[in-house]
Amino acid sequence: MTSPASRQPPIRIAIIGAGAVSDYHHVPGIRLDPRARLTAVCDADPALLAKRQQEWGVELAFADPEEACACSEVDAVIVATPNFTHRGSPWPPPATAST
Repeated sequence: MTSPASRQPPIRIAIIGAGAVSDYHHVPGIRLDPRARLTAVCDADPALLAKRQQEWGVELAFADPEEACACSEVDAVIVATPNFTHRGSPWPPPATAST
């Protein structure tokens, strides 16, 4: 018997920040969970962005975090940039976020 959750489409995730932490921790973790799918990557460094898009096999790549957050093909975002960049982030929260 399948659970109701297994019939749901996977959560489409974007990662903002394509550095080593994403590569070693976030991406492998996403790939372990069948309820999640890495859909997009976002990074300010064009060379790293292109490299990760190819390595991770994602369809969407963004240089602008706001575009990644606003993309209709993204359900959730992992912010994996250095901690000091998180405070006062201009990125809008997802419209469906619950508190």
